[in-house]
Amino acid sequence: MSKFYQILIVILFGAFLLLPGVALILGVKLDADFDDRRDLAACPARPATIQEYVGFPAAYDDFFSDHFGFRKPLMFAYNYLLFYGLGVSPEPSVVVGKEAWLFCGADSELQSFCRTASYSDLDRVRIRTALALLREWGIRQDIKLLFAIIPNKSTVYDERMPTAYGRRHVRSRLSEAVDMIDEAGIDVLDLTSVLVEGRKLGEVYHRDDSHWNSRGALIGARAVLERLKRWYPAIELPPPPTSLPPSHVMRPGDLAHQLGFKGRLIEETQEVGPVAPPEFHTVVRDMPRTLRSQGLYEAALPETPSVVIYHDSFGESSLVPYVAGRVRRLRTSWDHQMDLARDEREDVDVAVAFFVERMLIESEYLIFDIGQLEWRMHRRRSACDYPSQIGSITEDTASRYTIVQSADSHTPAGLLMYGLYDTLPEGRYAATFRMKLLDPGVGPVARLDIAATRGQAVLAETNLSVDAWSAPGVYEDLTLPFSVPAGGLDGVECRVYFEGGVGLSIDSIELPGYPL
Repeated sequence: MSKFYQILIVILFGAFLLLPGVALILGVKLDADFDDRRDLAACPARPATIQEYVGFPAAYDDFFSDHFGFRKPLMFAYNYLLFYGLGVSPEPSVVVGKEAWLFCGADSELQSFCRTASYSDLDRVRIRTALALLREWGIRQDIKLLFAIIPNKSTVYDERMPTAYGRRHVRSRLSEAVDMIDEAGIDVLDLTSVLVEGRKLGEVYHRDDSHWNSRGALIGARAVLERLKRWYPAIELPPPPTSLPPSHVMRPGDLAHQLGFKGRLIEETQEVGPVAPPEFHTVVRDMPRTLRSQGLYEAALPETPSVVIYHDSFGESSLVPYVAGRVRRLRTSWDHQMDLARDEREDVDVAVAFFVERMLIESEYLIFDIGQLEWRMHRRRSACDYPSQIGSITEDTASRYTIVQSADSHTPAGLLMYGLYDTLPEGRYAATFRMKLLDPGVGPVARLDIAATRGQAVLAETNLSVDAWSAPGVYEDLTLPFSVPAGGLDGVECRVYFEGGVGLSIDSIELPGYPL
């Protein structure tokens, strides 16, 4: 190669490196169908303080990285080459399957598919405890419970997943969760089989989206309503997908959006036509609330139940339209924690909770709020719900909650538990502390008291020595009676002052639901 061409290559290479910076200075922009899916860094203002001068280089580097010339076309070309040229996902959150099917790449979904995670013994104890409490609540309130589990897209279309993702020959968390729910006496509906069967009628999930399409949602809604129809025969089912005309829809999916292709990767899908709903009226949509949205729908169907549906994005715009108008009252809530107080107040007949399979990887979705359940059912709380100045929270499978507030023999004296500042009406009460000694010993162990008005008024107290327990290593209930004067009291708290020397674990504290 001649010297001229060598110099020319060097010049062109240098120009290529400088061109983005020059384009940034001159304000030259070339748009592309690329979506960053985040707010880009803003140009930092001229520094005025020493701290701003120190941080200016890093701030400007962030700005330049987000705005250098031709950035969007270059990013689009890179993602386009990986996806269309090599069949590789440019984003770890998306898995490119066979025939360009896209799957959610979240750890929870991949662990569900590969079956690489299983519940620990501690998880199983806590889940069973929560489910038993929830069933007890449903029986007491005469509210029927139904858990509906929506399988991952990768479960229904496992043959479309890349062969690199192998599956262990162990039980899936979905099947294990279904068994635990069923054993607890709660009705459970695994929608996997009906959706797999529904594939014979056409696609039930979007190719470029993690959600089911209208056909899948209709199949799921019919399965849920069929289960409710066992309790309320007057419920009418929506028509099956086979009786509805197909419609062609052009739409971008959430997984395509995550690839940054904006409007470039749009799926042409065949979905079921619209279902003419029965006559109903919307009371309110998108009620102001902390979490997402709610809806309330009513219909003149007195022989049907009042239903609340707890759901996520699978229910918001796809499932709900097939259920609204087929029960006399439907409240929808984008939330995974059931609002027990509201369900009681609104005289709900059936509470339906939807869970997507990937959620089951995180055990807390089935544990719910055990503290809320215990307090509502038995006026009982885990000791770990209370603040503490000493000790630590430790695991203990002999506990109701599998975790306890604990102080060993080397822990210095101090408040092991205090709070939670309840408001109690006038009456006689008995606070029950469930505790155990960790080791044998002699002498004082703890001082219990019930106080009000932020500790200024002590309603009752007692000192405990090792003689208060029949033996170490066993939880025993120790009761402290007290009275609340006329007019009631605010800020009532249960306190345990640890004396030190003999280890102590506190499992729970129980107050009666009504004055004695």
